[in-house]
Amino acid sequence: MEINIAEYLSHEEVRQIVIDTIRGRTEKMFSERVLSNMAYNCAWKILDDTLTDEALQTIEPQVKKIIGELTGSSLFRKKNAWDAEESVAYTELQKAVSDNIPLIHKKVRDVIENYNYEGFLQPDEHQFVDVVVEALKLGFSQMSDR
Repeated sequence: MEINIAEYLSHEEVRQIVIDTIRGRTEKMFSERVLSNMAYNCAWKILDDTLTDEALQTIEPQVKKIIGELTGSSLFRKKNAWDAEESVAYTELQKAVSDNIPLIHKKVRDVIENYNYEGFLQPDEHQFVDVVVEALKLGFSQMSDR
């Protein structure tokens, strides 16, 4: 059974229902967000006011403990929908990689040029490997001439 809304409501009535529904949801989301932000601000103020020197001294050992327990996935965090920015470690990692691109290219070239392809393949595949290795060497020698 299909119901045709146009038989019961005018275009203007449908339009007004949609506007009222969106407005109601938007107001609810906005008021929840404002109240949530106010609660956080109050909680932060209370925490700041109640932290003693003794409590503050526990922060550094806790930070060191947490750092010691970090894994690669938690240390090198990329920006996503929930994080405001990339982690400092991820930013430093990206910078280090960018700063060392020539070194990375040299290492990749050295590994390719010195890899034991023959030991990796079956005897009947050697002829193909010789062609590929020579092509790679030629390509890398032309790249290094640039």
